[in-house]
Amino acid sequence: MISSNRIDQLAKIVESLKILVYRDNNPYISVLISQAADVVTIEHKHLMESAKYSDAFKLIESFHLLSENISSDAKSSVIEHAEEAHNELLNENNLKGAKVVKDNYDLFGKNIITESMKSLTAASIEFLERALDENNIANAKSVIKEYNINKNAISLKTNKVLTSKLKSRKFIEVFEIMKEIKISALSSELLTEATTSFQESYESGQIELACNLAHHFKIKNPRTVKAFFMMWNKHIEAGRYEIALDLKKKYKIPRKKLEPVVKELYSTLMASNQTEDAAAIRRDYNINLSFWDMITEMLKSIFDKK
Repeated sequence: MISSNRIDQLAKIVESLKILVYRDNNPYISVLISQAADVVTIEHKHLMESAKYSDAFKLIESFHLLSENISSDAKSSVIEHAEEAHNELLNENNLKGAKVVKDNYDLFGKNIITESMKSLTAASIEFLERALDENNIANAKSVIKEYNINKNAISLKTNKVLTSKLKSRKFIEVFEIMKEIKISALSSELLTEATTSFQESYESGQIELACNLAHHFKIKNPRTVKAFFMMWNKHIEAGRYEIALDLKKKYKIPRKKLEPVVKELYSTLMASNQTEDAAAIRRDYNINLSFWDMITEMLKSIFDKK
């Protein structure tokens, strides 16, 4: 195998002799270049197989083996070896290394071999699935952007991984993925699994989990509204009014379910001279007061400040 120093020496010799410049003026040079290309191509393969990617590309650059003047057979061989290395790096979850090879050899650009496009694309999509399965969202987003993975492929793999994670009860990972990865459509299998998880969490009293499942997967049934209301009411009873208000907006809880509770809460707050909180509840939930109740609130707010 050629060492890195020898590659540098070869590059200097090729440049100094201007072999590639004068090839058209001398048929013997053309033959020499063709023979050299065959040898260099074999050496390039060995370097790629040994994971010496920088040396391999330096060799290719030295002999201009990706130029238009090189035989198609030699050029195809170089690209094939680069593709094999690229796919292997992705299989090893080495996205950074794969990107270097992809960019150096312009694998998704001018140096693509039509029949290899499927394998290159498949390698990036399989990498995406593994990244999602390992909850490595940063890598998942990077490979989507780097390889411009289409929406259908993203949805297919994300649906598959989410379904598996729901079955394994990895709910936090499910919510993280759904927050970060855009899915064009949810599969029927995923929705069925999500509904099952919702029912189980609701029945076991895990109301917060049930609410998150219903919200993320847009599950709509009578229990959904009950779960949202129970979660909201829990914070109301604990005096966490801002959190409760955020949940009301997030879950779009029907006004008719909230109104009796907030009216009673308003009266309780007023009776205990917590006028400021009472006024906030009235505004946040659009409670309609009688004329005398409005006067009472106004007077209390004035005297409470004194």
